[in-house]
Amino acid sequence: AAMAANHAAALEALRDNDPEALKEALPGAKPTAVNTRVEKCKWGGQAIPDDLTWEDGDTLLHMAMRNQKWHIKRVLVAELDADARLENTGGHTPVGMQLSASAPRFGVALLMLAALTYPKMMEYLGGAGAICVVVFSMPAMADMTLAVRWYFNSAPDAKEPNARKAERQQRIEEEKREKKAQRGKADQQLHTGGADKRGGGPAVSEVVMFA
Repeated sequence: AAMAANHAAALEALRDNDPEALKEALPGAKPTAVNTRVEKCKWGGQAIPDDLTWEDGDTLLHMAMRNQKWHIKRVLVAELDADARLENTGGHTPVGMQLSASAPRFGVALLMLAALTYPKMMEYLGGAGAICVVVFSMPAMADMTLAVRWYFNSAPDAKEPNARKAERQQRIEEEKREKKAQRGKADQQLHTGGADKRGGGPAVSEVVMFA
């Protein structure tokens, strides 16, 4: 019942574009809960509000992208470990949706920036016009950068909790120390064995003296 209530509250937070309400609805939620998919017209067993658009297999991040709930989108990726690389039933990912939304503006921005390299265009636009072109291009560049960050932030290594990372690093260091100790022990045994062999018979000087 508690999980169902959380999903219902999360859908309301999505509809209202309220990131704080979303965090309260999913406190300490595991990525598997955040990345729940739409199945049989429901998300997490809850009916999706009529004023939200969705497709089968959508995660909460898909729906945030589809309904332009930008505050929800930010908190899902930055704080709730939503996976931006998950595909819905149609094969669409939040990263792909972000790229598709920003690609036209990004293309126009590149063309405008390229146009600034022509002296005649600079003369035509003037300094103020060039500044306007750069300012217009910045959001498109930011959108593309965001999509790339989403992709890498959704990688398994990036999602690994800090405590688990520290534990894994500690285990690696212990294995290194153990291997080093084993090598040192093997070297010591080899050195001791060589000394025993050298000391197993009389020295050459002793043989000569007794002869």
